Amino acid sequence: MEPSIKGSLLAVGLAQLFQLVERGKIDVREVEATLGREWFEAARGGRIAPSAWYPVDFYDRVLVLMMNRAGDGRSEYLVELGRQGAVALASQGIYKQLGRKAGDEVDERFVRQLLTLAKALYSFTVWDLEALDADAGWFVIRINEAARYPDSLRWRNCGFLETMTSEAVGRPCTLVSERPSPDLIRFRIQWRTQE
Repeated sequence: MEPSIKGSLLAVGLAQLFQLVERGKIDVREVEATLGREWFEAARGGRIAPSAWYPVDFYDRVLVLMMNRAGDGRSEYLVELGRQGAVALASQGIYKQLGRKAGDEVDERFVRQLLTLAKALYSFTVWDLEALDADAGWFVIRINEAARYPDSLRWRNCGFLETMTSEAVGRPCTLVSERPSPDLIRFRIQWRTQE
């Protein structure tokens, strides 16, 4: 199987894309030209199955189009879209599904739940907890076998992971991402500990 993502993740991105079309930020003809006729029809017709796998390269095209047209080419735009996606999940009760409530402390169990979520959404890459110091207020997620993991998705996940962790601990978080080699990505998430 080629590197793929679940349709549930793709559907969120496509919904954001078509909202931009409706608001006049992106021309529908450019969307069709970027996606290709078959994908355009499937996306516009709501034929994206949440549990099916879709090529990550297709999702990358969706994200890059939004970043270039609505975000003026800034990666921060995709970070913000990731934040919005996390807020949407929180409003759907994702913390209850994870067995958590807002304000719970971050521990290894919480991070492992994030890793399990990633495994369910991506057919490729290996996500691991590299380090955790809950007392100091930080953890690091390492993604191996990430050569086909596009930077557009990395930026979007910066906002997603930052917001998911912020909601979980009930305090603002910051996230720094690095790609020290083509096949390795790290997300370092830090929050202010309670005194």
